[in-house]
Amino acid sequence: MSPTIDVHTHIFSALDIPLEGYLLSRRSERRVGRLIDPWISIFPMPQLFGYVARRARERCVTRRLENDVDRGWFYTAVLWIYGRLSGQRFLEWEDSLSSWSAANADRLAETWPQTDLFVPLMIDYEYWFANSLDNPLGQQIDDVFRNVVLAHPGRIHPFVPFDPARELAYRKGMVNPDGQLEENQPLALVKEAIESKGFIGVKLYNSLGFRPLGNADLEASLKRRHIAVRNQKLPYLFAGEEYDEVLCDLYDYCVDQEVPITAHCVMDGIEAYPGASHDFGQAKFWDQVLRQDRYGNLRLNLAHFGWNQSPGQGYAGSNSWARDVCRLIVKYDNVYADVSHHRVLTRSGRNQFIQGYRRMKKDFSADIEKIKSRILFGTDWHVLRRMSGYRDFLHNYERVLQEAEVFSSSDLDRFQGGNALEFLGLHPGGGNRRRLDRLYQSHGIALPEWYRRASRETGPEISPQAARQLASVAGVH
Repeated sequence: MSPTIDVHTHIFSALDIPLEGYLLSRRSERRVGRLIDPWISIFPMPQLFGYVARRARERCVTRRLENDVDRGWFYTAVLWIYGRLSGQRFLEWEDSLSSWSAANADRLAETWPQTDLFVPLMIDYEYWFANSLDNPLGQQIDDVFRNVVLAHPGRIHPFVPFDPARELAYRKGMVNPDGQLEENQPLALVKEAIESKGFIGVKLYNSLGFRPLGNADLEASLKRRHIAVRNQKLPYLFAGEEYDEVLCDLYDYCVDQEVPITAHCVMDGIEAYPGASHDFGQAKFWDQVLRQDRYGNLRLNLAHFGWNQSPGQGYAGSNSWARDVCRLIVKYDNVYADVSHHRVLTRSGRNQFIQGYRRMKKDFSADIEKIKSRILFGTDWHVLRRMSGYRDFLHNYERVLQEAEVFSSSDLDRFQGGNALEFLGLHPGGGNRRRLDRLYQSHGIALPEWYRRASRETGPEISPQAARQLASVAGVH
């Protein structure tokens, strides 16, 4: 039996991101909530979101100092009212945002004790949103390594973020939005995190304002200028060819070292402006990368499956890219899709996904087995924590897959973690397997049971060198 692997979680806090810009970027996901969206850009919502950002940061600091204070009645009322309007549990979500990353990691592990491996995706929004102070990226990575990876040995292995704008600012010797020179090259931080700190992949967020490639396109360049003006980021407006150059440097490294990439791929969540995902984050944009011979082995997870979840949209909606994701999976051998935060916690939500999967099975009848082998389990916690019944996400998703008659009960093992072992390169001989072998050995970490179990799973053929490495590590423990 394969381990259970959640490939898409979050543990970031209010100290890790420009929180005010992040909150202003949110678009409501419930019908009632969308009615108030037009008011978010005018008085009094920016002031209220600025207030929430300041209070959440203050609470995060006091919690880190073990001197936590109550929210206070006004702050509690603001969160409760907005939560009621949008049909979400904002008090609970603020509790996560105002907890530092290590505390969120502890809570994540306690929430789903049956999950063998969690993969938190670190995020980097600083160069795209209206600024508010956040911790330096290098410090965030070090904190996660010391207080999360080593504190949960073999249970939590994150993805490190990469922002091409931050890389370009470093190469040009520019100060960051906090007014400080970047101390470390972002791409070097990625490599160090992957090679020696237990990180097992890279997270990209194209809807901030960059495409996977083709950033010199006139439309993309004009939209990116709009972002720079709208979010006060004109100093960090770079040429499209420059974005492509640093992204290709990342892709080359990931192919050479067998490092998987997860990219946000849905018209929901965080966007530099409403609709930025459509301009920069569509699944089909990745074809320009994957069709190149040198990137044929690039492992890519298109997060959220490109699935539009608005009423009346679903799998085949006008703003849904789920079919485009399926086409990429069929065309290429290393494209995956996770199902994080799909709205399956209610009966009506499950029905929408059941119908969508049935249509998918019909549309791709000749290739449905390949598509099934590329679907990954992910939750999007702690963002998912806003939703009632979030603890039952995996159970409800399994119901959807079975009722849609896409996955049989015997197939669910692949969904829960078997597919993720392939994507993450955790079978013997895989790139991450070799790096984790070294990490566990150098830090005296006993091989976790799921890791041993993965050794017995059917996977890629093991090279003699990899077999010797595996035998060496097994002998140590």
